[in-house]
Amino acid sequence: MHNFRLSPSVQLSMLLVIIIFSGCLGQSKPVSFYILKPIKDHKNIQPASKQIDTLGIGPIILAKYLDRPEIVTRLGDNRAKINDFHQWMGPLKDNISNVLVENFATLLQPGRIVRFPWRKSTGVNRQIQLTIYRLDVNSKNVVLVADWWTGNPGNASTGNSHHSIIQSPVQKDDYEARVSAINDTVNKLSVEIASTILQQ
Repeated sequence: MHNFRLSPSVQLSMLLVIIIFSGCLGQSKPVSFYILKPIKDHKNIQPASKQIDTLGIGPIILAKYLDRPEIVTRLGDNRAKINDFHQWMGPLKDNISNVLVENFATLLQPGRIVRFPWRKSTGVNRQIQLTIYRLDVNSKNVVLVADWWTGNPGNASTGNSHHSIIQSPVQKDDYEARVSAINDTVNKLSVEIASTILQQ
């Protein structure tokens, strides 16, 4: 029986290969997280002359393909990409809800804002319901398609239903620019809803 021994140079080469291979396995691409922010410029909208005592936001419903941590990019009419390395900081629905609350606090200046669900005793005298069917983003633009309703929840027959299609350009072909364009469409929707309420 012969003892098989590797030469020191071969052993060193194998050790270096193992170290390099282990380093490659240990390294993973970092995940970037994104968050939406409220509107900045609201000078063109005047607050309501008649204050809303209690504004209720919700329910907010997202299409299932959007209700996920990863940012969805549209690649074509029938193709989409889910990127594991570019994700929302918290659920997208919560991101949108937080932005709407801050935007409507600025644009409508209600006495207070509550989120769905709430108790009947809360006394909500104006409610905004929102369903987002599309929030498609690609390297060029974002398209938001939504239905929304606003009215007095105590007398639903006095409310009004609306359909919105909003687009925003993507300034650069990267995820930060795409998120900025998504943010812009959500803020534009906030302005559209607020303007409609102020006109009623």
